[in-house]
Amino acid sequence: MKIGVLAHYLDTRMDLRDLLDLLGHEHDIVAYIQESEAQKIGRLLPDITVVPIPVFSGISRFFQLIWQYTYLLFGRLPASSNNYYLTEHIKLLNSSYRKWSKLIQASLLSLSKVSPKIISYDQYLDGLSWLKMQFEFETDIDVFVCFTEISNDWIFAKLIQENKPVWTYVYSWDHPCKMKTFSKRTNYLVWNEGIKEDLITLQQIESEKIQVLGATQFASIEQFLNAGKTGIENSPYNFPYIYLGFATGYDALARQEVKYCHQVTDILKATLPDWKLVIRPYPFQKNITIYKLLTTLPNVIFDDSISSNDKFLTIKNASAFLHFGTTMGYEAMYFDTPSFLLAIADQKKDALLHGFVHQYQNDKYLNTTDSLVIKSYNELIAVFENLARGQLEVYSNQKNQLATPLHSLPVLAERLISIIKHQQYQLISPMKLIASPLLPMISAPTISGRISLRILNEVRNVFRRQLRQEMISRLPIYEVDEDQSEIHMLICKRDFEMAIITAAQLNHLGQTGHSFTFHDDGTLDDKMEETIYHHFPGTLVVRRNVADFIASQKLFAYPNILEFRKKHVMALKLIDTAIWAQNDRIGYLDSDVLFFRYPEKYIQSLETGTNTNYFNQDMADAYISSSSAIKREIGFSPAPRINAGLWTMNKKDIDLYQIELWLKHPFFHKHQADYRLEQTFMALLAQISKTHTAYFPKEYDVSFEKIPKESVCKHYVGRIRYGYELEGIKYLINDESL
Repeated sequence: MKIGVLAHYLDTRMDLRDLLDLLGHEHDIVAYIQESEAQKIGRLLPDITVVPIPVFSGISRFFQLIWQYTYLLFGRLPASSNNYYLTEHIKLLNSSYRKWSKLIQASLLSLSKVSPKIISYDQYLDGLSWLKMQFEFETDIDVFVCFTEISNDWIFAKLIQENKPVWTYVYSWDHPCKMKTFSKRTNYLVWNEGIKEDLITLQQIESEKIQVLGATQFASIEQFLNAGKTGIENSPYNFPYIYLGFATGYDALARQEVKYCHQVTDILKATLPDWKLVIRPYPFQKNITIYKLLTTLPNVIFDDSISSNDKFLTIKNASAFLHFGTTMGYEAMYFDTPSFLLAIADQKKDALLHGFVHQYQNDKYLNTTDSLVIKSYNELIAVFENLARGQLEVYSNQKNQLATPLHSLPVLAERLISIIKHQQYQLISPMKLIASPLLPMISAPTISGRISLRILNEVRNVFRRQLRQEMISRLPIYEVDEDQSEIHMLICKRDFEMAIITAAQLNHLGQTGHSFTFHDDGTLDDKMEETIYHHFPGTLVVRRNVADFIASQKLFAYPNILEFRKKHVMALKLIDTAIWAQNDRIGYLDSDVLFFRYPEKYIQSLETGTNTNYFNQDMADAYISSSSAIKREIGFSPAPRINAGLWTMNKKDIDLYQIELWLKHPFFHKHQADYRLEQTFMALLAQISKTHTAYFPKEYDVSFEKIPKESVCKHYVGRIRYGYELEGIKYLINDESL
């Protein structure tokens, strides 16, 4: 795919540079950058094409300025207009505009507070499109991705005028409430459902045009937390401390922050004399003399580190994080460190800071009844005293963690491509059976859309059955080779034919009969059992009634596991494989995993001379809760991105005693009906195993997008289940080797 990109601030937004670099490995990226920044961005992103955007001159520049000033005066604002004015005021005072330009814009901004708001952003773009300049997009670009704030309105208007497919990523949580550059004629990508709601409420964007992607800004946190270098032994300081992050580079506002920080240090010194306040200056603050008052205080340390990892380590080991309303305060919520919004500014004396603290996004997400907010000095003293006593359990940031789950940049890149291709697929043909690469099913927002999707699924099912029947008729039958290691598979009536194909295809690729143990989930009948024996002579089929009887004998000492098996059919993947395994190494295979090449690494992993536990890597963590929440409950996190569809483990590492203890825990007990519980347990067992845990090679990874030709196997999980036949089997049938 060829992707056009419209962005600025790429020199400071490292997450976006890394995202574009990742996308560039699989796709052709063309970045349209302001002429003044193009060379610098070209050096930072040498593997993508950078196209400079020329500037207007002469009479065109004159009319551009007139229309720009007109929109500044009469342009419609978001419903949260206070945020807009505060942001524009700060931008204007800190800008590099000439003095006369600043004066004009400041005057118009003031006048706009009383002027009628009659020009929408789309009308403003339509007006810009009348300006002409010799500039053309590359003709074969499939889609354009823009990032807020729109870097060049004329280019954006040209994209819309030429009917280019455009997605705009809302880069930060505060952009919907402080910007007025949101067109109703493009699609949007946001962090979470809350920001989607903000776009609908504040900018009147239609819900159908908005998709949840995730936060690229927080991908570095995910990487840090999964790196395993967060221990207290790595603390940057050898004394207890509170961490405070400055929120802005606007001088007048920063001076008010300094004033209140001085009072915080006085209270800290009086309450906890041995503690210190570690201060992180605003990274883009040019006038560092503003902080001079604080540098002389004995209980203040300035954090001059640059890297994100150093910042995260300081947050992780702090007793608390304090802030006046900043994204860093949001970031701190993903650690075990309590993150407090300081809402202590006097509304009359320090109206600027008070208004900053009570911006729309802070009041909605951070200043709620169940959030951590300090509203008085007495509350601040009480917090310090509780922290000194180690009473951290009353301070939780879990709500905001769950609202925006952490994802790695590779996951976000894959999800971005999936969303784009799904939209392209919807535009091309609503009755097309399958797109390539495969796209996940999503529910339609309208009744007519749901009806169309239901019809599409019924048509798909007809072709799916035909493809399964043809595949079964083609696959040869092999006697079980006694020298082969055992492979277990949970099998149900719905996926019965898929299970036959998956196992027979593995035999066909290996030209041998592998030693399968099929575990009936309770839905198989006698005819199905006979069919299995027909296709796999000499194999073992464990019917559910037999499995339940054996389990009652072997698990007599584990009543919670017995209850787990009874209520949760997926528990059989973990528990019954351990009960019925004859060897020290256990292999497992889901019925919806289809092989395109012989899985040599998987077969080798079954050999008894190997100790490593292997799993195929998931697109993201799919556990009963976030890794950080699980860690808070039991003291450690599960191994990341473990998928239970294809794995090999040591029998000794499936510790039934430990599983029994976990099932007694209230946290796991309340999640007993969650279909991801066995996968969560598997990831926890892998984490505590004394032997190494590893992923199978990338050709085994779970992915919506990867294609059969480049894969060893593909796990057709729920949302792409239809692709097992329509993509996978169709590919195999058309392959000359079958």
